[in-house]
Parts: sequence; C-alpha cells; structure tokens
Amino acid sequence: MSITKRRQFTDSAIKQAYEEAGSLSGMAERLNITYPTAATWAHELGLTLKHQGYNKPTLEITGLQCRHAREYLGLTRDMFCAKSKVSKTAIREFELGNSTLRKGNMDKVMKLFRHYRVTFNSDGTFE
Repeated sequence: MSITKRRQFTDSAIKQAYEEAGSLSGMAERLNITYPTAATWAHELGLTLKHQGYNKPTLEITGLQCRHAREYLGLTRDMFCAKSKVSKTAIREFELGNSTLRKGNMDKVMKLFRHYRVTFNSDGTFE
C-alpha cells in the first residue's frame, strides 16, 4: 500500500509538506499517511529532520509542596489517594521527587486541594 500511495506524491511535494508542517506527524497529517510511513519517506529522501527534543512539563506544584499541604490538612497518603483517586505509588514517587504526575493526575490532586481551599504561592508556600 505504501508504494502505491508513494507514487501519488513527488519528492518535492513530500519535502514541501514536511517544511510546511515542521514535523513528521504534521507531514503525515498533511499527506494523509501514517507516522511510520512519513518517517520512512523522509529517510528515503534524506530529509534533515528537526529534532525538537523533550520539554519537561511545567507542574502546578512540586512534590514537596504536595506532601506539606497534605500533611497540613492531616491527611495520610492513603486518605489523600482515596480522596483524589490517584494511585499511592504515583503520589509517593511524586512527593519524594522521583517522578512527575501526569496531567490527569495533577488535575485530580489540584481539584482536591481546591476542595480544601488550599492555594499555592509561587514562592513555594501555600495557604
């Protein structure tokens, strides 16, 4: 299928799609092909790919802030996890600074803190 679809596009059309989109996923979307096919075509044409790298997500609070606020509220980790519906492992690793929370889990944690009317300040404190 890929060979048949490849014949529909000239080399310059593929290069132009990549340049306009700025990424392989954008190129795939523009040409209505899969990401692996876009990667293969780019390799075959010798395109110089723009490596964007990984950007660590910006979190609303740190793990230490989470722990201190949770303890201030008098909630054990088990209680906090039950109320926020976030796993104990995720909260423990976040509070210890070993990992970050996924966006969905961070949203749940922040919702629980808002329920208790806890607000976090940019200087690392909370009220």
